[in-house]
Amino acid sequence: MGQEPLKVRFYTGVLPGVRADDVDTHVRLLASYVATRAGHPHLEVQTRTAETAQQLSQFAEDARRGAVHVGVMWGLEYGWLSKQFPRLQLEPLVVASRGEGPWEIQVMVRQDSEAQTFGDLKGGRLAVYPFTPLPDRAYLAKLTKPLAPREYFTKGPPEYASVRDALFSVQESDADCVLVDTVTYSRFVALYDRRLRPVASTEFPAPVVLGKRELVEGIESGLWADLQRSFLETGMRGDGRSHLRFFKVDGFALPPRRFRELVERQTDEYPISLIEGVSSERLR
Repeated sequence: MGQEPLKVRFYTGVLPGVRADDVDTHVRLLASYVATRAGHPHLEVQTRTAETAQQLSQFAEDARRGAVHVGVMWGLEYGWLSKQFPRLQLEPLVVASRGEGPWEIQVMVRQDSEAQTFGDLKGGRLAVYPFTPLPDRAYLAKLTKPLAPREYFTKGPPEYASVRDALFSVQESDADCVLVDTVTYSRFVALYDRRLRPVASTEFPAPVVLGKRELVEGIESGLWADLQRSFLETGMRGDGRSHLRFFKVDGFALPPRRFRELVERQTDEYPISLIEGVSSERLR
Protein backbone atom coordinates (compact mmCIF):
# COMPACT_ATOMS: atom_id res chain seq x y z
CA MET A 1 0.00 0.00 0.00
CA GLY A 2 1.49 3.34 -1.07
CA GLN A 3 2.07 6.35 1.11
CA GLU A 4 -0.97 8.67 1.33
CA PRO A 5 -0.28 11.92 -0.51
CA LEU A 6 -0.24 15.24 1.29
CA LYS A 7 -2.98 17.22 -0.45
CA VAL A 8 -2.05 20.89 -0.80
CA ARG A 9 -4.40 23.52 -2.21
CA PHE A 10 -3.13 26.93 -3.32
CA TYR A 11 -5.64 29.71 -3.89
CA THR A 12 -4.57 31.83 -6.85
CA GLY A 13 -5.93 35.05 -5.32
CA VAL A 14 -2.64 35.20 -3.41
CA LEU A 15 -0.94 35.97 -6.75
CA PRO A 16 -3.33 38.12 -8.82
CA GLY A 17 -1.93 39.23 -12.13
CA VAL A 18 0.27 36.15 -12.59
CA ARG A 19 -0.43 33.67 -15.38
CA ALA A 20 -2.21 30.54 -14.16
CA ASP A 21 0.33 28.15 -15.69
CA ASP A 22 3.21 30.05 -14.05
CA VAL A 23 1.44 29.91 -10.69
CA ASP A 24 0.84 26.19 -11.03
CA THR A 25 4.46 25.48 -12.00
CA HIS A 26 6.02 27.47 -9.16
CA VAL A 27 3.56 26.26 -6.54
CA ARG A 28 4.41 22.67 -7.45
CA LEU A 29 8.14 23.37 -7.30
CA LEU A 30 7.94 25.01 -3.87
CA ALA A 31 5.54 22.43 -2.46
CA SER A 32 7.75 19.59 -3.66
CA TYR A 33 10.83 21.23 -2.17
CA VAL A 34 9.20 21.74 1.23
CA ALA A 35 7.53 18.33 1.37
CA THR A 36 10.68 16.48 0.30
CA ARG A 37 12.74 18.20 2.99
CA ALA A 38 9.99 17.31 5.46
CA GLY A 39 10.44 13.67 4.53
CA HIS A 40 7.11 13.29 2.76
CA PRO A 41 7.65 13.78 -0.98
CA HIS A 42 4.34 12.19 -2.03
CA LEU A 43 2.16 15.18 -2.95
CA GLU A 44 -1.09 16.11 -4.61
CA VAL A 45 -1.05 19.82 -5.50
CA GLN A 46 -4.29 21.61 -6.33
CA THR A 47 -4.66 25.20 -7.55
CA ARG A 48 -8.04 26.86 -7.15
CA THR A 49 -9.60 30.26 -7.73
CA ALA A 50 -12.15 31.43 -5.16
CA GLU A 51 -14.34 34.00 -6.91
CA THR A 52 -17.04 33.96 -4.23
CA ALA A 53 -17.39 33.38 -0.51
CA GLN A 54 -19.14 30.10 -1.30
CA GLN A 55 -16.17 28.86 -3.32
CA LEU A 56 -13.79 29.72 -0.49
CA SER A 57 -16.02 27.93 2.01
CA GLN A 58 -15.66 24.77 -0.05
CA PHE A 59 -12.18 24.43 1.47
CA ALA A 60 -13.76 23.68 4.85
CA GLU A 61 -16.05 21.01 3.42
CA ASP A 62 -13.17 19.40 1.52
CA ALA A 63 -10.97 19.46 4.64
CA ARG A 64 -13.70 17.71 6.61
CA ARG A 65 -13.72 14.78 4.21
CA GLY A 66 -9.96 14.64 3.71
CA ALA A 67 -9.96 15.95 0.13
CA VAL A 68 -7.40 18.57 1.17
CA HIS A 69 -4.96 18.69 4.11
CA VAL A 70 -3.15 22.01 3.74
CA GLY A 71 -4.22 25.27 2.13
CA VAL A 72 -2.48 28.50 1.12
CA MET A 73 -4.62 31.65 1.14
CA TRP A 74 -4.75 35.20 2.43
CA GLY A 75 -4.77 35.58 6.20
CA LEU A 76 -8.15 37.32 6.06
CA GLU A 77 -9.60 34.34 4.18
CA TYR A 78 -8.25 32.06 6.91
CA GLY A 79 -9.95 34.32 9.48
CA TRP A 80 -13.27 34.05 7.65
CA LEU A 81 -13.10 30.25 7.53
CA SER A 82 -12.08 29.99 11.18
CA LYS A 83 -15.05 32.13 12.19
CA GLN A 84 -17.49 30.27 9.95
CA PHE A 85 -16.27 26.79 10.87
CA PRO A 86 -14.84 26.93 14.40
CA ARG A 87 -15.34 23.21 15.04
CA LEU A 88 -13.05 22.39 12.14
CA GLN A 89 -10.15 23.87 14.17
CA LEU A 90 -8.08 25.14 11.27
CA GLU A 91 -4.62 26.30 12.38
CA PRO A 92 -1.94 28.41 10.73
CA LEU A 93 1.14 26.32 10.02
CA VAL A 94 3.36 29.23 8.94
CA VAL A 95 2.86 32.73 7.53
CA ALA A 96 4.73 34.36 4.66
CA SER A 97 7.21 37.09 5.59
CA ARG A 98 8.81 39.90 3.60
CA GLY A 99 11.30 42.61 4.48
CA GLU A 100 9.59 45.43 2.59
CA GLY A 101 6.89 46.23 5.11
CA PRO A 102 3.38 44.87 5.65
CA TRP A 103 0.91 43.74 3.05
CA GLU A 104 -1.60 46.45 2.28
CA ILE A 105 -4.62 46.83 0.02
CA GLN A 106 -4.54 50.19 -1.73
CA VAL A 107 -6.80 52.29 -3.91
CA MET A 108 -4.31 53.96 -6.26
CA VAL A 109 -4.50 57.00 -8.53
CA ARG A 110 -2.09 58.91 -10.77
CA GLN A 111 0.45 61.09 -9.02
CA ASP A 112 -1.13 64.19 -10.55
CA SER A 113 -4.71 63.16 -9.79
CA GLU A 114 -6.86 65.77 -8.06
CA ALA A 115 -8.24 63.06 -5.76
CA GLN A 116 -6.82 63.32 -2.24
CA THR A 117 -9.25 61.00 -0.45
CA PHE A 118 -11.37 58.03 -1.44
CA GLY A 119 -14.46 60.22 -1.27
CA ASP A 120 -13.06 62.33 -4.11
CA LEU A 121 -13.37 59.29 -6.39
CA LYS A 122 -17.15 58.95 -6.12
CA GLY A 123 -18.57 58.96 -9.61
CA GLY A 124 -15.15 58.21 -11.10
CA ARG A 125 -13.95 55.24 -13.11
CA LEU A 126 -12.60 52.14 -11.37
CA ALA A 127 -10.27 49.90 -13.39
CA VAL A 128 -11.42 46.31 -12.82
CA TYR A 129 -9.50 43.12 -13.63
CA PRO A 130 -10.44 39.41 -13.44
CA PHE A 131 -10.11 37.42 -10.22
CA THR A 132 -9.74 40.38 -7.90
CA PRO A 133 -8.84 38.78 -4.52
CA LEU A 134 -11.65 38.41 -2.01
CA PRO A 135 -9.97 40.59 0.68
CA ASP A 136 -9.58 43.41 -1.86
CA ARG A 137 -13.27 43.19 -2.69
CA ALA A 138 -14.24 43.22 0.98
CA TYR A 139 -12.15 46.36 1.54
CA LEU A 140 -13.71 48.12 -1.44
CA ALA A 141 -17.22 47.11 -0.38
CA LYS A 142 -16.60 48.58 3.07
CA LEU A 143 -15.29 51.84 1.56
CA THR A 144 -18.30 52.33 -0.71
CA LYS A 145 -21.03 51.43 1.81
CA PRO A 146 -23.96 51.90 1.79
CA LEU A 147 -23.58 51.83 -1.99
CA ALA A 148 -22.27 48.82 -3.88
CA PRO A 149 -18.98 49.49 -5.71
CA ARG A 150 -20.75 49.36 -9.09
CA GLU A 151 -23.13 52.09 -7.85
CA TYR A 152 -20.39 54.21 -6.27
CA PHE A 153 -18.37 54.48 -9.49
CA THR A 154 -19.60 55.51 -12.91
CA LYS A 155 -19.63 52.94 -15.67
CA GLY A 156 -16.04 53.10 -16.79
CA PRO A 157 -13.93 51.23 -19.31
CA PRO A 158 -14.58 47.51 -19.83
CA GLU A 159 -12.94 45.04 -17.48
CA TYR A 160 -9.24 44.82 -18.25
CA ALA A 161 -7.65 41.52 -19.13
CA SER A 162 -4.99 41.75 -16.40
CA VAL A 163 -3.77 43.69 -13.38
CA ARG A 164 -1.03 45.17 -15.57
CA ASP A 165 -3.57 46.51 -18.07
CA ALA A 166 -5.69 47.96 -15.26
CA LEU A 167 -2.66 49.74 -13.78
CA PHE A 168 -1.70 51.14 -17.18
CA SER A 169 -5.24 52.41 -17.68
CA VAL A 170 -4.87 54.60 -14.60
CA GLN A 171 -1.46 55.81 -15.67
CA GLU A 172 -2.90 56.76 -19.07
CA SER A 173 -6.01 58.40 -17.51
CA ASP A 174 -8.41 55.92 -19.12
CA ALA A 175 -9.54 55.13 -15.56
CA ASP A 176 -9.31 57.13 -12.34
CA CYS A 177 -8.29 54.47 -9.83
CA VAL A 178 -7.42 50.83 -9.33
CA LEU A 179 -7.55 48.49 -6.36
CA VAL A 180 -4.36 46.47 -5.81
CA ASP A 181 -2.23 45.06 -3.02
CA THR A 182 1.30 46.32 -2.44
CA VAL A 183 3.04 43.08 -3.42
CA THR A 184 1.16 42.79 -6.72
CA TYR A 185 1.87 46.46 -7.48
CA SER A 186 5.58 45.85 -6.83
CA ARG A 187 5.61 43.31 -9.68
CA PHE A 188 4.81 46.03 -12.20
CA VAL A 189 5.93 49.36 -10.72
CA ALA A 190 9.19 49.42 -12.68
CA LEU A 191 7.19 49.51 -15.93
CA TYR A 192 5.67 52.91 -15.28
CA ASP A 193 6.94 56.33 -16.26
CA ARG A 194 4.59 57.85 -13.70
CA ARG A 195 4.22 56.06 -10.38
CA LEU A 196 0.79 55.77 -8.87
CA ARG A 197 -0.03 56.82 -5.30
CA PRO A 198 -2.59 55.55 -2.77
CA VAL A 199 -5.56 57.58 -1.59
CA ALA A 200 -6.83 54.83 0.72
CA SER A 201 -5.15 51.77 2.19
CA THR A 202 -5.34 49.24 4.98
CA GLU A 203 -2.96 46.62 6.29
CA PHE A 204 -4.22 43.08 5.99
CA PRO A 205 -2.90 39.70 7.18
CA ALA A 206 -0.13 38.04 5.18
CA PRO A 207 -0.64 34.85 3.18
CA VAL A 208 -0.82 31.82 5.43
CA VAL A 209 -0.25 28.09 5.11
CA LEU A 210 -2.98 26.44 7.17
CA GLY A 211 -4.56 23.11 7.82
CA LYS A 212 -6.20 20.79 10.29
CA ARG A 213 -3.40 19.36 12.41
CA GLU A 214 -5.28 16.14 13.08
CA LEU A 215 -5.59 15.40 9.36
CA VAL A 216 -1.92 16.10 8.68
CA GLU A 217 -0.82 13.98 11.63
CA GLY A 218 -3.15 11.25 10.39
CA ILE A 219 -1.01 10.91 7.26
CA GLU A 220 2.18 10.51 9.26
CA SER A 221 2.94 11.16 12.92
CA GLY A 222 5.09 14.27 13.35
CA LEU A 223 4.39 15.56 9.83
CA TRP A 224 2.92 18.87 11.06
CA ALA A 225 6.15 19.76 12.90
CA ASP A 226 8.29 18.47 10.02
CA LEU A 227 6.45 20.71 7.56
CA GLN A 228 6.86 23.71 9.86
CA ARG A 229 10.58 23.08 10.15
CA SER A 230 10.93 22.68 6.38
CA PHE A 231 9.02 25.91 5.65
CA LEU A 232 11.10 27.85 8.18
CA GLU A 233 14.36 26.54 6.71
CA THR A 234 13.36 27.39 3.13
CA GLY A 235 14.19 31.08 3.53
CA MET A 236 17.53 30.24 5.13
CA ARG A 237 18.89 28.13 2.28
CA GLY A 238 20.08 29.36 -1.10
CA ASP A 239 18.18 26.71 -3.04
CA GLY A 240 15.08 27.44 -0.95
CA ARG A 241 15.27 31.19 -1.54
CA SER A 242 15.39 30.58 -5.27
CA HIS A 243 11.91 29.07 -5.02
CA LEU A 244 10.62 32.07 -3.06
CA ARG A 245 11.62 34.82 -5.50
CA PHE A 246 8.63 34.14 -7.71
CA PHE A 247 6.30 34.70 -4.73
CA LYS A 248 8.11 37.90 -3.64
CA VAL A 249 8.54 36.68 -0.07
CA ASP A 250 11.70 36.32 1.99
CA GLY A 251 10.65 33.23 3.87
CA PHE A 252 8.17 31.88 6.38
CA ALA A 253 7.66 32.37 10.09
CA LEU A 254 5.64 30.83 12.88
CA PRO A 255 2.44 32.86 13.25
CA PRO A 256 3.33 35.80 15.54
CA ARG A 257 0.83 37.25 17.98
CA ARG A 258 0.48 40.33 15.80
CA PHE A 259 -0.66 38.18 12.87
CA ARG A 260 -3.32 36.53 15.01
CA GLU A 261 -4.47 39.89 16.37
CA LEU A 262 -4.64 41.38 12.88
CA VAL A 263 -6.63 38.40 11.60
CA GLU A 264 -9.11 38.76 14.43
CA ARG A 265 -9.45 42.51 14.02
CA GLN A 266 -9.77 42.52 10.23
CA THR A 267 -12.18 39.57 10.23
CA ASP A 268 -14.50 41.67 12.38
CA GLU A 269 -13.96 44.87 10.38
CA TYR A 270 -14.29 43.19 6.97
CA PRO A 271 -16.72 40.29 7.48
CA ILE A 272 -17.23 37.73 4.75
CA SER A 273 -20.82 39.01 4.36
CA LEU A 274 -19.35 41.99 2.47
CA ILE A 275 -18.51 39.76 -0.50
CA GLU A 276 -21.04 36.92 -0.25
CA GLY A 277 -22.37 36.23 -3.70
CA VAL A 278 -20.24 38.97 -5.28
CA SER A 279 -17.77 38.02 -8.00
CA SER A 280 -15.21 40.33 -9.60
CA GLU A 281 -17.36 41.14 -12.62
CA ARG A 282 -19.93 42.70 -10.29
CA LEU A 283 -17.57 45.25 -8.79
CA ARG A 284 -19.25 47.92 -10.87
